[in-house]
Amino acid sequence: MSAVKAPVRLMTTEEAAVLLGISKRALEQMRNRGRGPAYTYVGRFPRYSRASINAYLEARAKGPGRG
Repeated sequence: MSAVKAPVRLMTTEEAAVLLGISKRALEQMRNRGRGPAYTYVGRFPRYSRASINAYLEARAKGPGRG
């Protein structure tokens, strides 16, 4: 028997912006320019996973060995 996976919780643009510490408009502009965290559309609305936010933040992290 296989284990049932919990559904991935997707965030709205507003929720993702709060997590990133930026405005909703700034995140919208990043998305329109092909930048920022990965997203998917649910219907006609963009949604962000916690994993995509974490990956984006990790890629932008600076510190020892990070340039």
